[in-house]
Amino acid sequence: MSLKQYVVLVVDDERVVREGCRRILEAEGYRILIAKDGEEAMEIVQSSHVDLVLADLKMPGIGGLELLAWIKSNYPGLPAIIITGHGSRQLESQCEDAGALGLISKPFMAREVVDAVKSAL
Repeated sequence: MSLKQYVVLVVDDERVVREGCRRILEAEGYRILIAKDGEEAMEIVQSSHVDLVLADLKMPGIGGLELLAWIKSNYPGLPAIIITGHGSRQLESQCEDAGALGLISKPFMAREVVDAVKSAL
């Protein structure tokens, strides 16, 4: 019997962050889908199986909190983690209130991402 391969959707407008998360999580055995913004992320969630969303807070157009609200409204069982370069206790509280399972501050260490994803799944 094989272990389930979880699918993580990484959403960030910065290519270096998307690719960094991809490398980190693929090395841990996760299948990674990539979106460059919130709108593309919504299309992927609607058309593909996703187990977890890892989304940047500030992106052009639909940002992380708007994406999170949409996920909670349309896919209430889908867990999400927010990534931000502007971390604060107030922001962490705001993200948790919106339904995020965690907040990862940039720059981050690979272990932080892996631990947050494992905890959420």
